Amino acid sequence: MNEENGYSSYDTGQSVAHLSIEAMNHRCNYLKTLQNETFPILIIVGKYDKVYNADDQLDDASKIPRAEVLLLDYSGHMGFMEEPAKVLGSLKQFFI
Repeated sequence: MNEENGYSSYDTGQSVAHLSIEAMNHRCNYLKTLQNETFPILIIVGKYDKVYNADDQLDDASKIPRAEVLLLDYSGHMGFMEEPAKVLGSLKQFFI
């Protein structure tokens, strides 16, 4: 544990941001699992997402039978921060 910031640290010389991006790039793809689920799934897509291309996300969403898509026209990868009112409204509607 790093006394200065409370985070676990590894002697890699890489920033936390860089390590986080590396972790995201190596995540499992859950598409096959989600295709077989019977519960509703909300997929939030930022039109200008440079981490996970919006067209690829929309293509994946089309393969999930119970998926609903919220396309954020003015957002990248952090749509919940870039268009919070639209995301919150959609989440409320989805869960009610």
